[in-house]
Amino acid sequence: MTKLIAEKIGLEKENYTNTWQSESDIGMPWIKPDVLEYLRDQKEHPKHYIFVPLSFISEHIEVLFDNDVECRELCEEFGVTYHRPPMPNYDSRLIEALVSTIEANKNNPFISHNPEKTTFNEMDKPKGEMPDFVKAMLANKKDGEKPEMPDFVKKMLANKENEENTKTSNSIMKSLANKKDKVVLKVLKSISTILNKK
Repeated sequence: MTKLIAEKIGLEKENYTNTWQSESDIGMPWIKPDVLEYLRDQKEHPKHYIFVPLSFISEHIEVLFDNDVECRELCEEFGVTYHRPPMPNYDSRLIEALVSTIEANKNNPFISHNPEKTTFNEMDKPKGEMPDFVKAMLANKKDGEKPEMPDFVKKMLANKENEENTKTSNSIMKSLANKKDKVVLKVLKSISTILNKK
């Protein structure tokens, strides 16, 4: 996908790279190169970095923390300006694309396709085993005390509050709350049609 986007906007190979994010402390190797490792390994940095989390369509923890906190902090450390385009979230163009894809394929057989050969199944980890950071958080908790919100969540929430797009998010939520919103109803109707066929 990176190559397709680069070709579409006319980027030269030396002006972009593909890295991975969201490496977790779950005791398993992650896909490389990791975006933070990549940034640290660079001998020289440009004036600007633009982070485009291609695999995600909404602002969630892996965008709001991994990009907007961790990548931004490294950029600040290196004196580089951080940029991240807004995620599609509930943009009507995304919804229309989803609806048209569902409509075009609703009578086709369902198939599963996973071309990624270098990843792993996180569910293969023995059941009931907690990640180390959760064990540490619970171990530091006193009897009857609720675990404190981790610092990374506090940073993420503080960062989000400072974002200018809060007004946009509020208007989107109001739009979704309106049951007459044609786009949302269209998506729900298409999904319902598919589910009722099973």
